[in-house]
Amino acid sequence: MKFLSAVVIAALTVAASPHEMVAHIEKHLHKSTRLAELKAATLIALKMQSSEEVKKTGRSPMAEVAALTDMMLIQTENEITQLQVAHTKYQGTCKKNKHAWSDVIADKKRVQDNKFKEADGQFSKWNHLLPVLPELDKKIRNADVEVRKEEEKLQAAQAGRNLAHKRYQKAMTDHAKALDDVRAIRLILQNSNLDGRSNKEARVSAGKKTALAEVRSSLLEYKEEAHPITHNLIQLAAEVAAQGSGMDTIYKLIYKTRDALITSRNKLTKEEETAVSSWRTSKIAHQNDINDVRILRQSYYTRSGITRRQIGVHKKYEGSLKIKMAQAVKIKEEHKIMKDFLLVACAEDQRVYSRTFASKLNEKKALLAVQKKLVSLKWSNKVYSAVEQVSAGITYLKGVYNLKSNLGRYVTHQGTTLSCMGTKHAGKFHIALQPDDLSYLIFTEDSKKKKMYVTLDEDKNRVYLRFDPTQYSRWNFKFDKSKQTFQIDNKKAGVNWYVDAADKFEVSTKIQVNDDRSQFKLERTTYSEVGCFKNKINKQLEHYVGAFNNMNTEKCAKACPIEKYPYFGLTEGKQCFCGKTFNKDPAPYSDCSAICPGRGGESCGGSFRTIVFKNEKEKPLVPTTKK
Repeated sequence: MKFLSAVVIAALTVAASPHEMVAHIEKHLHKSTRLAELKAATLIALKMQSSEEVKKTGRSPMAEVAALTDMMLIQTENEITQLQVAHTKYQGTCKKNKHAWSDVIADKKRVQDNKFKEADGQFSKWNHLLPVLPELDKKIRNADVEVRKEEEKLQAAQAGRNLAHKRYQKAMTDHAKALDDVRAIRLILQNSNLDGRSNKEARVSAGKKTALAEVRSSLLEYKEEAHPITHNLIQLAAEVAAQGSGMDTIYKLIYKTRDALITSRNKLTKEEETAVSSWRTSKIAHQNDINDVRILRQSYYTRSGITRRQIGVHKKYEGSLKIKMAQAVKIKEEHKIMKDFLLVACAEDQRVYSRTFASKLNEKKALLAVQKKLVSLKWSNKVYSAVEQVSAGITYLKGVYNLKSNLGRYVTHQGTTLSCMGTKHAGKFHIALQPDDLSYLIFTEDSKKKKMYVTLDEDKNRVYLRFDPTQYSRWNFKFDKSKQTFQIDNKKAGVNWYVDAADKFEVSTKIQVNDDRSQFKLERTTYSEVGCFKNKINKQLEHYVGAFNNMNTEKCAKACPIEKYPYFGLTEGKQCFCGKTFNKDPAPYSDCSAICPGRGGESCGGSFRTIVFKNEKEKPLVPTTKK
């Protein structure tokens, strides 16, 4: 451990001390399962103590055994304190609830005498509401009639607007035709060369009269297909053409007619735009009126529905009140059974507490004896002060887990890349504690059962898999009680995992964050956590397995096979339940922060709180893609 590298145990005097320490631990093995772990750590430290390579590093493996002892003692003392607090709270609740159930039983006896009186009151209430329904139905019908009238008005106004628009379109067509005719008249006159602007000889030539006649004939022929509004203009142009004089006047008249038609067309367009704008405003007003009536009608519908629902509620309540003394007696007996169940549960808690408390005291005495022995072997007290704060945060993990990001995705791997692919596939990761520095190796297995270790690539700031572990393959798990999640830090580099959503959800160390991207849950492969929930009598998981000092989630899951029970849960730090349903009233995760006595870095619920798990089949691995 890094925090021990600065602590030099100069007072360690003889080589036999570690052996003496092992013998002393063996005397206390029957008092606590933790002593077996401490013995194993001492044996490993004994082997490492004589290692030349370890001596060069300046580390003291036996000093780390002292740290482990100190950590175990701190954890045991915390567990004793939590056990006492939880027991006191639970027994206080037992006493409170016992009086509450007694009051309910007495109250039910009184309630049975008041049933008929209350039923008469409910009858009066719903009977009083009946006349309201015909009035509301009449208002609804009147509102329907008013809606239809307003809709008819809107339809009539729409029809009038459509007719006006058709007239506008016809007028625009007539103006376009008239303008085309005026242009045609002008072209006939210009092409005739009778205006004297292009051919002066035409006025004195022998064929002038013939030319004038042809122009007049052309104009009169065009009159047949021209718009009536231009007939007078054509007739006047034909007469001028026949006389051979007054062409300037007729040209002025043509341009004046054209300008008048354009002005008239523009006026029509402006009037149509004004009419359309006015119609839109009027239409919105009509629609608002209709919507107001519809809203009013809907309010009548709502009031009618509420009234009918109130009548139904009063009738239903009246019916329940008319269940006479038999129901009151039944309810009284049910509460008596609940009270008896509570008394049994409280007595069972007292028995379990007495056994557990005695066991923890023995464990504490054993650890104190071990610690005293360490001091007698001239171990420096600085060891304890150096690790006191650090050791309290160490978490023990062991076994196979699914790693689930707080983003809701499971950590998987394809090849050597780690990423969070989704929710349907999950990688199976083995987590193994390393006794030399209390860090962890995280590894998975390939298709040939060969181990692949999770390792930090410090140059590329990424996390990947390799077949042989390095100094960058060791990790620490930092537990957050409030979130019930872990942050995974590299022992060597001090950087933590995070899920890079911008890069295919790969597990990376490019940046250091402390949010959901860097928080992970450790789930067993055959069950997943549902959440932390409040305990309620008669609404808990129905099958009680028992309470054990070595309880953890894996033991409880084995006692609740998926074929019989879809759910299992742990409460009070040691009790296991199985069932098909449970109370879904949620509680904060911090309420389920009791660490399982069987450790494994897992929660065993809390005081009057159950952490519930769902049994499920193992999630499939991500299929290997063929290249």
